[in-house]
Amino acid sequence: RLGYEPGERDLVLMEHRVASALPDGTREERTASLVLFGEPKGFSAMARTVGSAAAVGAQLVARGGAEGAGRLPGGVHLPVHPAVFDAAMAELAKEGIRFQETTERFAAPAAAECA
Repeated sequence: RLGYEPGERDLVLMEHRVASALPDGTREERTASLVLFGEPKGFSAMARTVGSAAAVGAQLVARGGAEGAGRLPGGVHLPVHPAVFDAAMAELAKEGIRFQETTERFAAPAAAECA
């Protein structure tokens, strides 16, 4: 097992970038970034991100969704369903696991640029 020296800790870096071409011709780029350090005498950042996400997901399934976000009907659900995603992100934020999100819009390229 890999061990840490006294005072060392791990680091989780994650970034998602999604670029879209919108119907009006503009382009949009959304970025979600996470930087999380482990605790020198506590849980590693990897353990916190994996364990907390799994625990929150299990709690939401057991409760059937989140209060105010609507109940989930029976069956399997994608994690992007608002009753899952919004509630999960709120619970993870309470644990100090937060993504910083930005959105950038770009004008449509001029006709000459497309030729």
